[in-house]
Amino acid sequence: MKLAEALSLRADLQKRISQLKPRLKNNSKILEGDEPAEKVEDLHTELDELLSQLEIFIYRINETNMHTLHNGENLTRMDDYACQLRKLDIEIQRLNWVRDLL
Repeated sequence: MKLAEALSLRADLQKRISQLKPRLKNNSKILEGDEPAEKVEDLHTELDELLSQLEIFIYRINETNMHTLHNGENLTRMDDYACQLRKLDIEIQRLNWVRDLL
């Protein structure tokens, strides 16, 4: 599996986990005598499974990033540069919205 594929799968797992949270909440709050639409136990099992898979992907992605070098630096240090770039881009966009055109 390539790193890009693992990153995509990690994002998918995170999305699925976030979608489970409201389902768990909705099915754990039921009126007495009513049946939940989904079994809470099944949802907990699914959540545990997804969290376990996510943990494995996070570990493997981080391990790969630490061992992937570009110009003598690993991808984990380069991630700091990407964060700085995002912050700079946000600042540029903010200035674009407050500055009048000459």
